[in-house]
Amino acid sequence: MKEKTLTYRGNFGKDIELSKDGFIKRWMESAGDLSRLMNWRDLDYTVGEVEDLQARIKALAGYNFDLKMDDVRIHYDVDGKIKSKYIGEKRVIYDGKEVV
Repeated sequence: MKEKTLTYRGNFGKDIELSKDGFIKRWMESAGDLSRLMNWRDLDYTVGEVEDLQARIKALAGYNFDLKMDDVRIHYDVDGKIKSKYIGEKRVIYDGKEVV
């Protein structure tokens, strides 16, 4: 079975195909710069904070890939609750309630 890929704009304006792992790797390369925030003056705290940020970026990149792959769009109301959710053209939540 062929691995699922999505098309993204590359660094030089050309389209590139990335798998989920490739997409996450690309974001983690950018997140690598966060290690420059580690500081010997409080190494335990700064290392922990940077590792937490990198883990959150990895999770967010994977979530972002899945949303695009599954063509999911979620809209929230002012209270932060899901107002509507679409998978492709199909609405599965409307006005906060599941559509049957």
